[in-house]
Amino acid sequence: MIGASLIPRAEIAMIIMHKVHDLGENVVPGPIYSAMVFVSVLTCIISPVGVRMLFRRWPQK
Repeated sequence: MIGASLIPRAEIAMIIMHKVHDLGENVVPGPIYSAMVFVSVLTCIISPVGVRMLFRRWPQK
């Protein structure tokens, strides 16, 4: 449950990608940077829904 709730925590990866992207287009091309942004946004949207589904299935006593 904890691992699933940590999936959207991509802030550090985005900071590193931004800093490396600032070094130049030859280090991290625009399409790679855009893909990273897309994946980060997608996991921030989808994983809360998945965690909610996991909590509903969690055994409650």
